[in-house]
Amino acid sequence: MTPPTITMFDPRAARPTHDFAHQARLFCCRVDPSGRWVFAGATDRTIQRWRIDTGEKTAFSGHDNWVCALGFSPDGAALYSGGYDGRLLQWETAVDAPRPIRAIDAHQGWLRSLAVSDDGQWLATCGNDRLVKVWSSADGRLARELTGHRQQVFCVRFVPGTRELVSGDIDRKSTRLNSSH
Repeated sequence: MTPPTITMFDPRAARPTHDFAHQARLFCCRVDPSGRWVFAGATDRTIQRWRIDTGEKTAFSGHDNWVCALGFSPDGAALYSGGYDGRLLQWETAVDAPRPIRAIDAHQGWLRSLAVSDDGQWLATCGNDRLVKVWSSADGRLARELTGHRQQVFCVRFVPGTRELVSGDIDRKSTRLNSSH
């Protein structure tokens, strides 16, 4: 399925067209790369998937605490989720009966954010243990553990088109990491 093309977004003309409701609070949301589904992490320990064209809803269960981070492989076949249970889970995006296909105990305490590299080969996570970790998306192995934050790390992102990673913590510090040196 080819993702829809958005030629121009005019925020002044934007209007709600559909609500995707759930009984628990929604903590994060993402649209998959195909534009077919909306995914949301919830405080009831689930991920909810809604099909955009029909509103059909499917629950993904596997976390032991709030789900606060979502990301996709570049082709959209894999969904990655992180939660306050410190775990990083991998899922097949399009299955009818979703179950985690990989579970990694990624952080001591809350996993706050995750990112997927442009090429889909690497996942980065960060959390309350003040660490940024880089994982192989192929086999889930830990490739690198980065220290240096003095407080909880709240966000991590790959810089598009580069071999760089940035992270930010609650102590007002943002760090740029370059893997080409």
